[in-house]
Amino acid sequence: MAVVVDLAVLVSVCESADEIAGAHVEIDERVTWVGPGTACLLCRGRLDAALAYAENLDPDARKALAGEGYVAAAATPQPAVATLTTLAAAMAATEFLLRLSGIGSTEATEMLLRPHVGDLRRNRISQRPGCFCSDPAYLARGQRDPYLDLMWPTPPFGERS
Repeated sequence: MAVVVDLAVLVSVCESADEIAGAHVEIDERVTWVGPGTACLLCRGRLDAALAYAENLDPDARKALAGEGYVAAAATPQPAVATLTTLAAAMAATEFLLRLSGIGSTEATEMLLRPHVGDLRRNRISQRPGCFCSDPAYLARGQRDPYLDLMWPTPPFGERS
């Protein structure tokens, strides 16, 4: 079975309405298990297809299209904090090993952690009707040539064996 374990870490500075309290930091971490029969990142609202398209454009083309209002402009990069990204990676690796060994529960397909408040939640979201992830014809398309049915002038990651 082909699966994807997707991770994300977002560090946000939030302004408080209380001037005495000032700004505070919020940390959101996510580990999502995507496989046959589970909701994809688009169904979950975790991926913005228009932004992904814009990020894959040539930088000059993206700048021109952004100036014309056709694509999103480049956003400010998010900070990377090693302990936070390591925590998300450790959660993902643990989830993978638990499932691989048959010990872990497959009921939930996503873990959401907010370490600054000590909150960990798990969920399972249904596939959105009509989404490509609910069509069996799309399963394991990344495992055949051409990769994802896409053609590149040269292989994106070197020669494939």
